[in-house]
Amino acid sequence: MLPADTTAARAARRFVEQQVTDARLRQDGIVVASELVANALRYGDPPITISIDLEQETVASPVLRISVSSRRRPDQPSWPRLIGGDRAGSGTRADSDDARAPDQEGGRGLRLVALLADAWDWQADGVQTTVWAVLRGCREAQPTDT
Repeated sequence: MLPADTTAARAARRFVEQQVTDARLRQDGIVVASELVANALRYGDPPITISIDLEQETVASPVLRISVSSRRRPDQPSWPRLIGGDRAGSGTRADSDDARAPDQEGGRGLRLVALLADAWDWQADGVQTTVWAVLRGCREAQPTDT
């Protein structure tokens, strides 16, 4: 369980740093965990928990799954409204048209998650919301148009 204050994101970053040895996964995982915890603090209530699952698909391809859960606040809208899209649009890519002002605070965390993660999504049961992200250590080379 993470503290329900501004030190929670730091605790999550430290947790990822201690648990993940793959350098790229560690760097990206620290950012993803921090953003997911920041959202849980902003839109949820304690307890806030983080879990990490690290698997080896192959020797050179570790997979990291980060999950952050919090109690859903009754005054908060559902996640699709918070994210600004429908559920079918979440989880695989970042939206390219960000209408936020450059000096606007907040609103970019899940875009960062979508850029760094291979997949992400959320689940809610009416009481608790869990947002998860999957990062792969070794990415396939993408064909380029020439």
